[in-house]
Amino acid sequence: MTRTAGFIGAGRMGGAIARRIADDPAWEVLVYDPSPEALRRFNDSRARIAASPRELAECSTYVVSSLPLPEDVDRLYSEAGIANALRPDNVLVDLSTIDPYTGRRAADAVEATGAAFVASPLGMGPRQAADGTLPLYLGGTNAALERAAPVLDAISKNQHVIGGVEQAYAAKLAINYVSMSNLAVLLEGFGIGAAAGIDHDLLCKLMQDGGARSFQSDVRLPWILAGDFTPRFGVDLAQKDMRLAIDLAARYHAPASTGAAALQHFSSAQRAGLGGSDIGALWNVVCADDRAERA
Repeated sequence: MTRTAGFIGAGRMGGAIARRIADDPAWEVLVYDPSPEALRRFNDSRARIAASPRELAECSTYVVSSLPLPEDVDRLYSEAGIANALRPDNVLVDLSTIDPYTGRRAADAVEATGAAFVASPLGMGPRQAADGTLPLYLGGTNAALERAAPVLDAISKNQHVIGGVEQAYAAKLAINYVSMSNLAVLLEGFGIGAAAGIDHDLLCKLMQDGGARSFQSDVRLPWILAGDFTPRFGVDLAQKDMRLAIDLAARYHAPASTGAAALQHFSSAQRAGLGGSDIGALWNVVCADDRAERA
């Protein structure tokens, strides 16, 4: 039996997932993105291009959204977006990294039509999206999760049921808060060692062998030292995630002073015109003495 999935948002993550699922003959895949460049990546795939989000929703049983900003999610799930095009048999899965309050509004709009809504923000990056191994942080009712199971399994079987919709989005923000703060602290510490005259490659190995070790030290630091700033996760998105996480901490009366300091580095990178660059470009604002060497 062929199932139909429509993907709204074909960036690095959503696009990688849609392309992989389109290769599976058990699925018929539709894609919509306002960027012609994003859609050109599907020229050699089985996916069909939809003219609008509404057309995509009308033609799909499963609708998967992967959008950059909370405002984008609000627009999509409004009456001016796709809400009026939904049917009770639809299942909506949102992969976006947004705040719990925006997520709840989207879920309420979907559930008012009788359709099912599952929050499923993603972990890791485009490589894991392309090979189907990335973690899914799931939130929704048991009934919604059961209805969404076919498309969730197609996205990745590495699934973590967090709780409700709000908890799933909060979990992703908490994880990104730690990861982005870690990168900022890692580069600050690296800058201290480099200023003391320690060889960069040796210092990288030292960071990977002990208490400083992390995903960022193992994976991103070698890219930085090799001068590889290929965009994998952009500064603009990282700044947005940190801002949302810190706002959430304030709403929950939870401390977030370390992340607030790290956020300033990402904002400085934006002001330096690095918003579209990989977060490794933080090197150019944290390790300023080595800018010319690594930029």
